[in-house]
Amino acid sequence: MNKTNETTIGTLVKEPPTYKRKYRQAKYNIPLEEMSIGNALFISKEELHRTLEQEIPLIRQYVYRKAEQLGMKFSVRKFDNDTIDIRRLK
Repeated sequence: MNKTNETTIGTLVKEPPTYKRKYRQAKYNIPLEEMSIGNALFISKEELHRTLEQEIPLIRQYVYRKAEQLGMKFSVRKFDNDTIDIRRLK
């Protein structure tokens, strides 16, 4: 005996409403688009919201994600134990 479930769940909508995407604002305004090859940007620890060790992974993630979108290449390094160094390589 095969029992089939005749009831369905959900509602099919032909043209659903679209949602506006809400993007999270970037924590820091880093002018990556304005940098040319060979330029460097130094961010001191006084400009950061938290400690250098907590913020450098977030800044790295932002820079590498933005670089991929822009088709550029950057290097993000800790410099002199109190500064973050961002350099455009390509």
